[in-house]
Amino acid sequence: FRLAPKANFSDKTNRYFSLFSNFAYEYDKKYILTGNIRLDQTNLFGQDDKYKYRPIWSAATAWNITNEDFFNVDAISYLRLKASFGYTGNVNRNHSPYLKMRANSDSQGNISATILSPSNDKLRWEKTEMTNIGLESRFFNNKLGFNIEFYSKKGTDLLANIPLDPTYGFPYATINASSMNNTGFDATMFGIITNKNDLKIQTYLNLSHNKNKITKYYDKAPRASSLVYKSAHLENTAYDAIYVYKWAGLDETGFPTYYNEEGEVTKGLLSNFENSSRTVKKLGTYNPTVYGSFNPIIKYKNLKLSAVVSYKFGHYFKTPGFTEGTRGFVHGDLTKVWKETGDELITDIPRLRTSITDPTSDMYQYSSNLFEKADNITLSNVNFSYTVHDLSVFKKIKFEIQANNLGLLWAANKDGIDPNLYTNYKRGSLQARAPRKTTYVASIKLNF
Repeated sequence: FRLAPKANFSDKTNRYFSLFSNFAYEYDKKYILTGNIRLDQTNLFGQDDKYKYRPIWSAATAWNITNEDFFNVDAISYLRLKASFGYTGNVNRNHSPYLKMRANSDSQGNISATILSPSNDKLRWEKTEMTNIGLESRFFNNKLGFNIEFYSKKGTDLLANIPLDPTYGFPYATINASSMNNTGFDATMFGIITNKNDLKIQTYLNLSHNKNKITKYYDKAPRASSLVYKSAHLENTAYDAIYVYKWAGLDETGFPTYYNEEGEVTKGLLSNFENSSRTVKKLGTYNPTVYGSFNPIIKYKNLKLSAVVSYKFGHYFKTPGFTEGTRGFVHGDLTKVWKETGDELITDIPRLRTSITDPTSDMYQYSSNLFEKADNITLSNVNFSYTVHDLSVFKKIKFEIQANNLGLLWAANKDGIDPNLYTNYKRGSLQARAPRKTTYVASIKLNF
């Protein structure tokens, strides 16, 4: 047979070797101790002896307090304290400790090679130290329950693409060079409000909180635009932080202006703001710091009605502001653009570009006035069912109707925009999602 002239083939083989051991012990239904340890080797690790044969491990313990002889509290049905500590590892299969190159050929059959990345004999696990402390509880004969777990995750040796001395022959290399912390808690509460006369009402509430901080980063003084475009970060700030230019309004020519690091109003040219990261403002994060759901359930005889209400708080989103070059689509703010002197008093939309090289909107898309709070509450799901038991042919028939993605109940922004469509703000660009469609499902389940 004959291969096609420009056929491309690829193959990748990785090798792994692992040893692991688990341990578990329980005494008198009161005390529990577990642990595990594992050792991994792979061709994805470097060969430096300093970083070889490093095991990862974890240990956990739990104390069933309600089983203790001294514990006798009628209101508390169940009480359990638990804690764990250990390390986990992550290996990125896109990187290798060996020199990587790519062979190329042109239309004349000339063969060349490009070096993609240098060798790195110190490549190793991205390591995470994890600490968890939790409490599980039930009250009043299991009518009320509350679980909470606090966690701390400290990531070290995280991979980062850092610049090299040009004399090495490579502008950048991906090495284990960064660290980051995550802290927070997850809580769940449920309660039975009433359960009598064929009526049962119960609720579930989930609440989570998370914040992160970069504790080690190679670039101590990144450019302002690198922070805005999400191609760089600052130590002791959140990984998902949003940096924006501090909006000061339009000038008399319709050109955007911003506050510089001295607080002076300055024309919005990138050259005026690149020298210091203090020319931008850390607005917040694009991921929520508080989120969860509320789930009420009502049962009456054979009828059941439930709903799921979701909420997210503590983050920001970039509104779909006006921009030129929208490929045939006309933005509603086009009618609000600056047209003549005096319009700067009534609009924040800059003048239209007068040429391809006109820098009017270079900074505008990252202005603080285009970002708003993304706090929101949505109705995620409503379910209604009716069940009939003990029929002559069927043991049970269940009729069910369910609706999903029922929309926004409340949003903090003044325009009523659903922030869930515009919160994917990564690498400094707005990546809007398609609107979530409301769906309805009806079903009948027959049990013989």
